Amino acid sequence: MALKLQVPWGDEPLQVDYTGLDGVIDVIRNSNSPNVDPCHNGDVLVKDFFGVNNRVHDVSRYRIDCNRQPVRHFDVPESRLQTQLPSIVLLVESPHIDEYQFGNINFPIAPANGATGKNIDRCLRRVLSCIENQQLIAPGCHVIISNPIQFQTSLKSIHSNGLDGEWKELKDNVWKALWNDGEGGEGVPGYIKLCFRTRLNTYRPSLIINGCTDLLTEHVSNFVIEELHNVHLYNVGHPSSWRRSDCSGICLTPIFPLANHNNDN
Repeated sequence: MALKLQVPWGDEPLQVDYTGLDGVIDVIRNSNSPNVDPCHNGDVLVKDFFGVNNRVHDVSRYRIDCNRQPVRHFDVPESRLQTQLPSIVLLVESPHIDEYQFGNINFPIAPANGATGKNIDRCLRRVLSCIENQQLIAPGCHVIISNPIQFQTSLKSIHSNGLDGEWKELKDNVWKALWNDGEGGEGVPGYIKLCFRTRLNTYRPSLIINGCTDLLTEHVSNFVIEELHNVHLYNVGHPSSWRRSDCSGICLTPIFPLANHNNDN
């Protein structure tokens, strides 16, 4: 038995590491979800979940004013986004249930659409004020909220459980299965990484704030360092953890690529 993911860009389903997650797989198998084939050659197959209708597109949600402060505006989706200046990109990992119309995985809304988005509204000004080089926060530039993986890796629309314990492990393992899919023998990125790289190149970021969770932070930071050599990169806790009313306790860690160290010296 295995948990597998049907993806439209691959010939074969992706296999998810399910070590120690047999109970989780049983819940998914017995969910009666239309997105689950419980008897796919003896495996559990998640289907029609990672296609064009399930993708949560990035948005520009803020512009930087003349005082270098973020001002919220109506979301501008990536397909309509034109960046005259280098942008600021806040990475938030992958969309969860609030990023979709309730009960319908085929109706994505926007990234950071629930409590995470409220925390960003409340604390983004403080986060940006902690950036050492304030010249990176140029008046007029967009602040873009982006998921490195634009699909719901938690599978919460299927199982309806929280994101603690084994359910968080499931989310992380699905995320890594998609992230590492299709790696070429000579370091050629797979579909998900190529899509992510294309979006970042379009946004021309001067500053990336990586708000992914736990070990996934390292995967994304390493990729940004390898692919974008002239961008300043900071890691920060996922915005879902920005809970204090005064936004205190949010720690940014600068992760500068070697090329940036050389350019700064």
